[in-house]
Amino acid sequence: MLIATWYTDDFYRREAERLVRSCLRYDIACLAIKVESKVGWVANCAQKAMTIIRAANMLPTTDMLFLDADAVIVQPVSEWPKMPGLRLAARRRDGRLLTGSLWVPAVDEARSAVWKWQKASRPDEWDQQTLQVLADSGEIDMDE
Repeated sequence: MLIATWYTDDFYRREAERLVRSCLRYDIACLAIKVESKVGWVANCAQKAMTIIRAANMLPTTDMLFLDADAVIVQPVSEWPKMPGLRLAARRRDGRLLTGSLWVPAVDEARSAVWKWQKASRPDEWDQQTLQVLADSGEIDMDE
């Protein structure tokens, strides 16, 4: 399993470096990908699906937990809850998808879901809203 994250500027680069250090503390492989900063947060977040695709293309046979750069690993993988199955998975709060942590297994169904998400992404719409519409419409199947 791989932890992947992304960052856009020096502030989030430092956050990503902190996440990488926390992963190394528990012998977890981690990949931090720099993306071009756009005009605002919504446009930056609209790049999330493409960044996941980039990470998946680098390591096509590796299951991935994609985390926002400000995450920190605080315990070994052996103490984590069991990861979801073979579909793209995100946490929900009050019925709404949260994209700060996404389970992306190395299977066609999950990777295809991310491609559909990327195709639907727009720089004027929050990434999690785009993903929510796709999941709610049944265009992609997701686990929680």
